Amino acid sequence: MFLNFTGRAGEPLQANVDSAFGRNLARLGRIKATYDRDNLFQLNNNILPQG
Repeated sequence: MFLNFTGRAGEPLQANVDSAFGRNLARLGRIKATYDRDNLFQLNNNILPQG
């Protein structure tokens, strides 16, 4: 799977993020909450900050 091109028009930024990162998604969310609290970097397959 390529997150930057799934072939679907108009899909949300969260599309396929959970299946791509799997069990690492929660850890990545905690890291993002530390370094990007305001979710500035959200345009490409956004990982939501989790705190």
